[in-house]
Amino acid sequence: ATIATLKRLARVHRVEGAPALERAAVGLPDPFLRMAMERTLEYPDGDELRDALLGEARRSAADGEDARSVLATLGKLFPAFGLIGTLIGLALLLPQVGDGNLAAAGPSLGISILTTLYGAILSNVVVLPIATKLSTSLARRWLVLQMIALGAELIHRREYPTRVERALRSFAGLAPLSVRGEITLLTDRAA
Repeated sequence: ATIATLKRLARVHRVEGAPALERAAVGLPDPFLRMAMERTLEYPDGDELRDALLGEARRSAADGEDARSVLATLGKLFPAFGLIGTLIGLALLLPQVGDGNLAAAGPSLGISILTTLYGAILSNVVVLPIATKLSTSLARRWLVLQMIALGAELIHRREYPTRVERALRSFAGLAPLSVRGEITLLTDRAA
């Protein structure tokens, strides 16, 4: 979808000019893409544009990485919290065992076992999978941000829309566009 949008914007800029690109950028749903198109019209130099967009992309990616690192840290700490609960439960258990009241030791033993279980479940079933999913999402978003920066640079240079699409597809590791129909060489056409 991002490649198709950038191709469309390249066509608008190449055929209709900068004012049309500015109008087309207003309705874009992605704020980074909208900002990239605005900067495409502001910056006179393509290298300066690329550097500015990649800097903004790095800042945006760093925000997401901070959230992922908090989740990863929590995933590492929850088993330790469970062990702390186990120690508290055992501390409550010892005076009851020392008094010979084994029937009253059950709840304290339950607390010590449940806290370990809760720590392991919260860590391995909830928090760490969310951190992994967030990491995958951040990697995908980083690729899209880089594609937008490259696309904005190509649009700034007024490249052909098919050239923009081809460059972005190769950047994303997608298969090149298939050629439709037969290819006629110019020498054949002239004959």
